Amino acid sequence: MGSALAGTGSLQKWGNTNNNVMTVYGSGLGFTGSVIVGQGTLSFLTGEPSLRPLGTGAVVVEPAGHGRDEVGE
Repeated sequence: MGSALAGTGSLQKWGNTNNNVMTVYGSGLGFTGSVIVGQGTLSFLTGEPSLRPLGTGAVVVEPAGHGRDEVGE
């Protein structure tokens, strides 16, 4: 299923150098922390939305950040 988020800490994505993209794979059901996308792109690839790839906490996308859902085939 890939690498997934787990735990209670926060994930913060910063930096937009050379089209910098961070990708998360798999289920995030074990992650209760927050996700902040300050700059650049956070991409998540999970074929099933019920797996909540970014966990169950708050997700904040700042004006310089981008979130991208990529459907797996």
